[in-house]
Amino acid sequence: MATSPAQSRPSRPPRPRRGTATPELDTGMRNNELKIIFASVGCTDSRLIDELLPSLADIPDVTLRAVLDKGYRGQDMIKASTYCQTMPNVARQLAVRDVVEIEQEAAELCEWADVLVIAPMDANNLAKMLHGDTDNLLLEVLRSWNVSKKILMAPGMSSLMWENPMTKKQLTKIRRKWNFVQVLHPLLWAFEGDRKKITSWEALEEVTEAVRNQVDLMNIGKDVQVSPSQRQVFSECTSTSSNRLPPELWSLIIDHTGDWELAQTLHIYTNLSSPPEWTWHTKPQGPRNYMEALELTILRGNLADVKHFIATHSVPRWLSKLCIKLIMRFAMTDLLAYLETTHHTLFWTTFGHTFLPDKASSVFGRTEILEFWRTSPSFLTKEYTPEALDGASRAGFVNVLEWWHHSNLPLKYTEAAMEQASAQNHIP
Repeated sequence: MATSPAQSRPSRPPRPRRGTATPELDTGMRNNELKIIFASVGCTDSRLIDELLPSLADIPDVTLRAVLDKGYRGQDMIKASTYCQTMPNVARQLAVRDVVEIEQEAAELCEWADVLVIAPMDANNLAKMLHGDTDNLLLEVLRSWNVSKKILMAPGMSSLMWENPMTKKQLTKIRRKWNFVQVLHPLLWAFEGDRKKITSWEALEEVTEAVRNQVDLMNIGKDVQVSPSQRQVFSECTSTSSNRLPPELWSLIIDHTGDWELAQTLHIYTNLSSPPEWTWHTKPQGPRNYMEALELTILRGNLADVKHFIATHSVPRWLSKLCIKLIMRFAMTDLLAYLETTHHTLFWTTFGHTFLPDKASSVFGRTEILEFWRTSPSFLTKEYTPEALDGASRAGFVNVLEWWHHSNLPLKYTEAAMEQASAQNHIP
């Protein structure tokens, strides 16, 4: 079996454990910062600087760098620089020195960033991107981009261009072949005299929400505490075993663990109060909005209930942090399979790239999720990061490490994996 230890990461001191009924294991998750390149080309409307850029900069756990259209006024560039490090989308010149500087800048940006957000992406640069051109800084970044990282793109063009068949052809190619690019609502404009007038601003709010969703995905599990006894409950608490004990005893057990979510999922009566994130869901008037209703359906219902909810309402553009946590925590592989086959765009937007193996290994300790990922046709290259094994070692998920050992996949880890195991006396 191939092993390839990656560059060592510094180990972190363990967080103090909480006093609970079962010995809790800290998953080692911390609030990280999502490093974002924000690029805007083809439109120089000041609202992009006045509204969109600050709304992104104000999102917690986000660090920004901006690449802006050269057509912006000097005062707009100065204002943008108050929110983040800002640079113009310079064109590649004939001089060798200029070319090297652009290539170096693009390489540094690609190495630094976790996500690339382009809003808007004009028709000219969109076409050049698909052909692999590199005649400006943004195109150089796109050509150098690590496709295991996500790109959020809001097309920007005139309404006439948007209706042209070429646009549909280009976006269809992106959706089918470039699955690391998530296409958002377009920013459309018309012309009044010699000025562009934006006619559709829906993209601004959606871009902000999409970035918030990426932050949620990154921080999934930072508040999750998983104990060995809980992992056994998840896998062994079947209808057969529950019939062996009276409901009153199960209620006492659940009350002792303090696990309200588990009680709701298993339909066991409990005296526990709902956690703060579930307060509005359980009020007499019921959930306040679509997402809260979906979260409650996933928590208390089965696959048929979720299917019915989506069929009678609408398909969400993405899932909330709470929805994702439930699916991962309780290893809802049947729901994952349904989303994969029926709502693939939603599935890939949420669970694509390295999310499933990394989080299932390092945060939730769910080998059922790992097996789903290993056998899924959506993940042909089986990409994952060293955090999967490092995190499993840090959390003491021996079952996960055994799964990886027998998976016949190349193992990626750093010295931190060995350090964590040694610190917990798992190896001499």
